[in-house]
Amino acid sequence: MNIGVVLLILIIRTISAIIFCGFGSRLLAEGLAKAGVLKGYAISSESEDSYGK
Repeated sequence: MNIGVVLLILIIRTISAIIFCGFGSRLLAEGLAKAGVLKGYAISSESEDSYGK
């Protein structure tokens, strides 16, 4: 394979991993907070305002 193609693949995979992990972790944290699993953590107090509890 050409080095340019390999670098392009690396860049695309890196960007997609950053996006996937960013959105995935946010959705996971919001879901756990909504379920009440994170009541002892700081995210719980932040999410109370967001969800109107």
